[in-house]
Amino acid sequence: MTQSYVVIILLHLFCIRGQVQDPVTYPTAPKASQHTFYRPANPSDSTAFRQLNPVGPVGRSPAPRVVVPPPPPAQQQQQPTHQAQQHANVYRPDPGLPAGVTFGDPELNSQRIRHHQVPPNGGYEIPYISPPSSSKTDADPATMLNQTIVPQKLERRSSAKSAMRDQIVNLIMSKYRSYERPPTGANATHVIVFMKILAIFSIDVRTMDYYVDMLLRQSWKDRRLSWNEVPAFQNYTETLVSPKLKEQLWLPDLFFRNGKDGYLHKLTLPNYLLRVSPNGEVLYSQKITMRFSCQMHLQTFPMDTQRCMINIGSYGYTVSELKFLWRSEDPVELADALQLSEFETPESFRTEDCSGNYSTSTGAYACLQAWFPLQRQLGSYLATTYIPNILIIMVSWLSFWVNVDSAPARVPLGLLSLLGILTQAISVSSTLPRVSYIKAIDVWMIFSIIFVIGVLVEYAVALTVLRKKQAETWHEDVKMIVHEELTRWCAVCQQQQLAQLQNSQGLSRGQLEFCEEMELLLTSQLINDSKEKTKPRRPPGLVESEIDNYSRFLFPACYILYNCFYWAYYLGLKHSP
Repeated sequence: MTQSYVVIILLHLFCIRGQVQDPVTYPTAPKASQHTFYRPANPSDSTAFRQLNPVGPVGRSPAPRVVVPPPPPAQQQQQPTHQAQQHANVYRPDPGLPAGVTFGDPELNSQRIRHHQVPPNGGYEIPYISPPSSSKTDADPATMLNQTIVPQKLERRSSAKSAMRDQIVNLIMSKYRSYERPPTGANATHVIVFMKILAIFSIDVRTMDYYVDMLLRQSWKDRRLSWNEVPAFQNYTETLVSPKLKEQLWLPDLFFRNGKDGYLHKLTLPNYLLRVSPNGEVLYSQKITMRFSCQMHLQTFPMDTQRCMINIGSYGYTVSELKFLWRSEDPVELADALQLSEFETPESFRTEDCSGNYSTSTGAYACLQAWFPLQRQLGSYLATTYIPNILIIMVSWLSFWVNVDSAPARVPLGLLSLLGILTQAISVSSTLPRVSYIKAIDVWMIFSIIFVIGVLVEYAVALTVLRKKQAETWHEDVKMIVHEELTRWCAVCQQQQLAQLQNSQGLSRGQLEFCEEMELLLTSQLINDSKEKTKPRRPPGLVESEIDNYSRFLFPACYILYNCFYWAYYLGLKHSP
């Protein structure tokens, strides 16, 4: 009995093997677990779909692919078995999908399953990448189609574009010579130049230079790089952007004539852009930092306005070969956040073509120039230089109210004021270059020193006059004392002589004449003494008080007058064109 069952099973397997060939599988999305689904004959028969398209539970391997083998050739077809008939009833060919199954791409909805591979048996083989984190055991066919076929179509499009881009690069670079400028016949190659100023900083008066952060952009047309006239690539309208093209393409030899040094920003990658359009137009942009020289005229410093420029030229190509041109609209743009610390922010740059003014012994070269005004702000210098200087000079005037005899008080006050002015002058000159002309700040410092020295000179004059008057008063006092003593002595002598004569019998003629002369002398001396006593004498302290009184008004008046001339002259030069 058992042997009969084994024979029946073997015969059954042999019959099935004779009718069914090996299953045919089709490639699906790699690198993921895959299922193969078939569309049942009845779209509403979801039970048959789940039974014949099982999905493994979460965390396990998916169910094996169930593929209906294609029918054998007509000449070899045999009567289908019961199992083959069951498959034929479940699956049947269908050119489209049911209305409930849609794609995320409208193009795929219109084309339906046209671009998908169909097994020979007519059933749809739908590759599906099972989500590892899903907890559902049943899958919706529409969701599976949206998740698999749309990314595959986008990937095919991207790969097609990449292949076409590579073909375009190979085409234009096959006969391209980077050492030759774009062919323009007998005309020069025109390069449009424009830039955007990001920052202006480190404006140094001593070295007469400044730094600029900018985006330097150049644009030119090279017909050798165009592909819009090639029929096979006319539909490719995107631009070619690749850093590697920089080493393969011709680039203008632009340089800055007044540039001292500079560098290209390289963080996180070299900051440059090279873009090629289908018509052969090339855009080359760089982010650079340059240090430019600027010849400054400091006659009116710190009320000066400088004129700094950026000079661009070609280093090797003459005007007949290469010509630079400013862009017609906004050739130099300024960043909105542009701010300068010591100068007023320029509102715009003025551009001009200086090719006609620049030529050397080797030929005439292209030249472009952009210049901007740098007007220095006076506020910082008023707070740090002018106002402290004025206060020091006003402090030196306090000596006019100190008694001239108080030398220990007046002399240090003047000397300290002079020392403060000199220290300030040295500090200012250390930040400025040594030039052959006098600057406005130098004129201010010189007159400040003169006014402080004038205070010391005034004290010396007042003290000298005081000493002279004191010496004259001392001589008058000595004469008066001597005169009084002599007068007293003569009066005593005269009285003694008169007493002696009275004791004698009489006076001789000579004695009488002597007495008369002495009487006249004493009388005249008494008259003179009375006149001198009645004449008013000027007190000793009156001389220095008059000099100080004059100085208290004369020095401030002269200083105010000097300030009026100083500020009127230099401020007028500052605002003059």
